Amino acid sequence: MKNLIKNEMILFFRKKNLITFAFACLSVLFIFNFYFEVNYQHYASDTVIQIKEEIKKAEVNSNAIENRLAGLKEAKAEQKIISETEVLLNHWQFEKEKANYERVLWDSGQIENNENEIRKTQIERDINALNTQVDEKMLLDYSGMYRTHHRDLLNREKIMNAYQQEDILIPINPRTPTGASILSEALSGFNPILLLILLCAIIWNSDMWSSEYDHNGFQLLFTLPYKKSSIYLVRTLLRILFTLLGAAFILLLLYGLGTLKYGSGLEQLLITNNQGINSMNLFDEHVESLLNTDFVSSIAQVILLKGLFTFLYLISFISFISVSSLLSKEKGLSVFVPSILMMITYLLVQTTTNVASLKFIPSCYLLTSNILTGGMGMSMLLATIVLMATSSLLNMVAIFNLTYKDLNGIR
Repeated sequence: MKNLIKNEMILFFRKKNLITFAFACLSVLFIFNFYFEVNYQHYASDTVIQIKEEIKKAEVNSNAIENRLAGLKEAKAEQKIISETEVLLNHWQFEKEKANYERVLWDSGQIENNENEIRKTQIERDINALNTQVDEKMLLDYSGMYRTHHRDLLNREKIMNAYQQEDILIPINPRTPTGASILSEALSGFNPILLLILLCAIIWNSDMWSSEYDHNGFQLLFTLPYKKSSIYLVRTLLRILFTLLGAAFILLLLYGLGTLKYGSGLEQLLITNNQGINSMNLFDEHVESLLNTDFVSSIAQVILLKGLFTFLYLISFISFISVSSLLSKEKGLSVFVPSILMMITYLLVQTTTNVASLKFIPSCYLLTSNILTGGMGMSMLLATIVLMATSSLLNMVAIFNLTYKDLNGIR
């Protein structure tokens, strides 16, 4: 068995795979500089555009409520209605004033000097929204009351309180590429790092079995004095191990780059939710329709959970490559089929940056009218169970094929 393991190590660490690994490491440097840092640098301008929209909403709503208030007073409406309308008017006037001030701070080009003032203004705006207590029907007439939706406002309050309890300043730029934040994003799907890791997995393993057919190596391999199932499992498990180590190195390299330049960021807190896996990366579009189970977690906990899920997915993915390579017997097909699976996964199944289950509840959600636009998903635990079952089933299919079917004259 030692010779078999040694032979598998030689096969995996050949020139093609080593060059691919070196290219992947260089790609991480490129992605850090031209993806994560560029997003960070554009945050101020993106925020200014967003705040300008919020100012427009505040102006429109202020004018509409002012006219309504004048009409109510002229009609001598109930004092309760007039009082609530005045409260709503004060909210929008305050929101317009503070939003204008925050826009100036972001647009000044001196964000580092204005960081404390920006943070203070953001907190004041949220407290103003939280303290505006009026009839729910009145709120429906005016968009943008909570900037996004009420659930998001409550989550911002949770984060604010959590940071205050920990005596940590709330970061004003969530895109700051600290080691922890970019590692969390890399494990969230729909980003170039995950795509890079999946591409490496395909290149490293796509010819796992199909290459044996080129030089009759398949026949030779299974004449060794070991069970066919043992040979299959040794190769597949070693490939999984080496691929996971390669993926871990890529992720650690990314974390190291962020930590060296912007700090570890391990003190960051995130809002997490049991519905951690979602379709089309559009969780936020349906977030108000889902069970409100949001809670504050440290980013380190989120990274550990997402890392576990990502590695379990990779095990399932490599198992699929192994079976595909074994059954197709052609290098082209053994590359094409996993590539299609990778693209489907990349587009349809992700964990969002701030959404990950830390409570082990095997739950799922389904909005039948919006299945293909984000209205379906499952908790991390249920997704993990599905992945493990899928990996086991794929490998059982391969072992059955080897044991009971005639492959190139070998039984």
